[in-house]
Amino acid sequence: MFKIGSIVRLKSNSPLMTINNIDGDNCECVWYCEENKQFQSESLKSSILQLQHETNQDDELYTLISAFMTSYHGVFELDWEYTEMCIKDSQHLIDPLGTFINPNVPDEGNNWGSREPLLSDYRKLVDYIETHNIKIQLTHS
Repeated sequence: MFKIGSIVRLKSNSPLMTINNIDGDNCECVWYCEENKQFQSESLKSSILQLQHETNQDDELYTLISAFMTSYHGVFELDWEYTEMCIKDSQHLIDPLGTFINPNVPDEGNNWGSREPLLSDYRKLVDYIETHNIKIQLTHS
């Protein structure tokens, strides 16, 4: 299951660790400790470890993607007639210097209730992608 170089963490959550050596059921794990600015290592039973891709981080990302896609579908499919009307008559809903994503108005949900959750879900997803250095292109080149 594990191999040298695998990125793991404790099943009960921990910093990310790299497996440096495997001896039977024990994995020597190495990680960088921000608190004392040093690398740490510990031999741990493989039964208490999980691969990085099996962690709750994936669940959080899937939750954020699902929320965004649901909001997107609501604005641009289910509520399209209203969205289209709001876009055509947008002087109160989008500042002349704003955009749909950054409308530059004090109340982004002003009479366009489904847009506010969409913008919020979009920003949370982008923040997560940037914070976790996920290699997803977010803008046109």
